[in-house]
Amino acid sequence: MNISRHASYFAAGSNRLFGWYHYALTVPQLDCVAVICNPIGHEYAHCHRSIRHLADQLAASGIPALRFDYSGTGDSPGLDVDADRVGNWQREIVGAIEFARELRIGNTGSGTKVCLIGVRLGASLAAIANESHPADFLVMWNPCVSGRRFVRELQAISAMSTSAKDSSTTVEQPMLESAGFALSNETILQLHAVNLLDLKFNSAGKVLLLDRDDLSVDATLHDHLVESGVQVDYRTVPGYAGMVAEPQFTVVPQQAIGTITSWLSSHCAVLRVRQSAIPVAAANSLVLASPSHGGEKITEQICHFGADQHLFGILTKPNEVTEKPLIVLFNAGCVHHIGPNRLYVTLCRHLASEGFSAFRFDLESLGDSVLRGTGRENHPYPDHAVSDGIEALAYLREKFGVKTFIVAGLCSGAHTAFHVGLYEAPCSENRAENSDPTMGINEQVTEVVLINPLTFRWTEGMSLDTVKHFWAVQRYRKSAFSSSSWRKLLSGKVDLLNLVKTLQGHGVRTLGSRFSGMIERFSPKKGTQLSQDFRQLVLRKRHIRMIIAEGDPGEEILIAEAKYIVKCAHRNGQMETHHVRGGDHTFTQFAPRMQLVRYLVDALGRRHKSRTTEPTFKNVN
Repeated sequence: MNISRHASYFAAGSNRLFGWYHYALTVPQLDCVAVICNPIGHEYAHCHRSIRHLADQLAASGIPALRFDYSGTGDSPGLDVDADRVGNWQREIVGAIEFARELRIGNTGSGTKVCLIGVRLGASLAAIANESHPADFLVMWNPCVSGRRFVRELQAISAMSTSAKDSSTTVEQPMLESAGFALSNETILQLHAVNLLDLKFNSAGKVLLLDRDDLSVDATLHDHLVESGVQVDYRTVPGYAGMVAEPQFTVVPQQAIGTITSWLSSHCAVLRVRQSAIPVAAANSLVLASPSHGGEKITEQICHFGADQHLFGILTKPNEVTEKPLIVLFNAGCVHHIGPNRLYVTLCRHLASEGFSAFRFDLESLGDSVLRGTGRENHPYPDHAVSDGIEALAYLREKFGVKTFIVAGLCSGAHTAFHVGLYEAPCSENRAENSDPTMGINEQVTEVVLINPLTFRWTEGMSLDTVKHFWAVQRYRKSAFSSSSWRKLLSGKVDLLNLVKTLQGHGVRTLGSRFSGMIERFSPKKGTQLSQDFRQLVLRKRHIRMIIAEGDPGEEILIAEAKYIVKCAHRNGQMETHHVRGGDHTFTQFAPRMQLVRYLVDALGRRHKSRTTEPTFKNVN
């Protein structure tokens, strides 16, 4: 099925939001458009893949679908601490309905029905918006009936986080941090006021209520809908736990998506006209306020590129373009281009505030770069990662005239950045005759930024036992300075056998590291593969910047296999290593996350000072 997906910015309430409109040109059109309301926080990031599949399936059935990011989430403007978030989200849903109807009516020449589809808190927000602006259909998938109960769930998740107990990660502004996202006290109070049992549902609309099949059923909302005279269909569907798993482990809940699509299609009629392409005039760029300097503006621009325009990214540009290199960020695991806990969005906007352009994008099969053919979707280390990365650099050079690049990423994104830095582009004595757009790219990468790498050369089926070992060593090393850990040891609450095995293994690895260090010093070609790779980066004069969260094993892994060349690179100033105190692998806490952002902005700013010049970017109008 040929699904068309159109990314754009649109007005909603007092804000402009980012969204995707899915439609199909080759199927009979039904007289309805769907607006999908995301959950928030970690559930939004985890559900992103499944919600894209839902929008695709709706479009394939003849029902165009709009999915969008509320303010302060995803690619839309805003912060976790903005005022009146819940009120804004409700108004933004109304704006999204108006935008979706405008796109549909403009193409069909007739009126159209609207279906609001919400997941978790998105279902609650959709229900509230539906009260003042009734839709024809409302689908609530595992809704949060009580906002107070939802906040308690987030508090429980926060309490289970070991990093949340570290006093070094507290922030001055009162907020609830849960699984990488934050709620201000004002937002918490607004959520406390949410109770779907207080709503007066529109009896003229039809409702589909979906519950999980793996939890006990709470019938109170269903009963309230029936008592309100609403025509409600109730289903329990499987797959919710798989949908909200960690991004690399998500499973698309096909049965639940099929249930929604079939139910909505059964209530719609076929239009006589087909959907045509949406207006070209839809906005593909957005001007927003700088997060660092009051009054200054930065711009974000939607980018489609690749052989089939199959790769998607967003370019963030400063108000005045400089000679500074452009930073390209690669997917961290299977999180889409916003980055873990929205880190990449925050980082790009702060970099732009300091004169750096930054590009966050999805590798094919991840996020919004949809897999074109057969193959594995949602793989954190796809074998085409480097070629996609080179494609991105070539696109930015050809389209915008970018002269130099810094490649960066977290976890598997660090792996991609490392190998893009190693990439040797084809060369020719006569460049004018060489049509390869990647030619010379290897000369334009000036720096490689590696954030919490877990491996430097991934192969399919690779064991992560080495990573687990170094993590265990770091944990035991930290515990050595904890009185409570010693009490546990003396009281017999520590697995001594595992402790001894870990220490013995570390001793063997340490001796091996020293031996391999001697080999690479006197005979580099006989060193480990990692030492040879690292040496190539040094010889190509790439500056290497490694950023390691407290307790993360990336630096230990590197030193174990490439100790001598790493020591040399540090000594000659070609490598820097920075440690983020209180950070975990994906920087789920606000303070360490902002420490990382501030460090990168300041460090890159010091290294790449330049005057504002004539714009490096070509005219793209």
